[in-house]
Amino acid sequence: MILKKNAADRFSTVLRSWEGETVVLIGGGWSLTREQVELVGQARDRGLVKVGAVNDAYLWAPWADVHYAADAKWHAWHSQGIDKPAIGLKADQVRQLWTSFAGEKCTIQNSGGEVADPAVHVMRNRAGPGLHSVGLSLDPAYLVTGHNSGFQLINLVVLAGAKRIILLGYDGAQNAKTGATHFHGSHPTPTYVGSYEYYRRAFTTAERPLQQAGVDDGVTRDREDLLSGRQREGAHDGAPWSRNTAQDDVRQQLDLADEAEIRRLDDTQELDGEGARNTGHESTSAESPGFDPERRYPE
Repeated sequence: MILKKNAADRFSTVLRSWEGETVVLIGGGWSLTREQVELVGQARDRGLVKVGAVNDAYLWAPWADVHYAADAKWHAWHSQGIDKPAIGLKADQVRQLWTSFAGEKCTIQNSGGEVADPAVHVMRNRAGPGLHSVGLSLDPAYLVTGHNSGFQLINLVVLAGAKRIILLGYDGAQNAKTGATHFHGSHPTPTYVGSYEYYRRAFTTAERPLQQAGVDDGVTRDREDLLSGRQREGAHDGAPWSRNTAQDDVRQQLDLADEAEIRRLDDTQELDGEGARNTGHESTSAESPGFDPERRYPE
């Protein structure tokens, strides 16, 4: 649990329950694939990562630890049920998936403050109701909006203590070939393409606060290039960065965990003549391995 409701009002405060954790955040961008989500699910099942889902991403990741959607309209659509033909879901299926979602749910004032469901946590807006701000909030009672839910979820998990953050489906641009904006098809109120520039600016302004918060500098170092809009080798279909890099990071984490488990099993076979564990050396091979700090993160 990373959210606690305040006793005196409708709002919640973020708890540092994910101190030092690697967190994968799944956005709704058009580049998101089932393979990526399945890899994240495997990593989560093995205790390697925590997972957050933005807006419709929970439809592919109903096991996520936390869900975030800022817009009250979005909450109404999914509470009532909405057809998602692009991913083969009927309105009643969507309604059931949202109702049965077991992770924490969160939104933000002012729009999100209209959400009546008491199970949904409401965070205060650092800039005030109806306003937008840049940078990052380091106060557990507030979030910076960054003009989008994906950014707000990053702020949330930073406040919860995340050390490393991997982003999937954070495209920051529409598909240049197809015009697609989301893996699940468009929202009833389509995303204004011009909004992406505001999103990218918000991410750029968060670099220094992320460093101050102690988030792995491999995230911020790469994000500066990615979110400035500069093309990287391997970028595809108009996106300013490759979707495969974050996917590879999740796969690498699984591979490293397998190697650590093999080493741990080898260590347990080193027994002395009495059948007791030989403690002539201390193995640290079973500790959860970290990520390569030189990895890249798509937005």
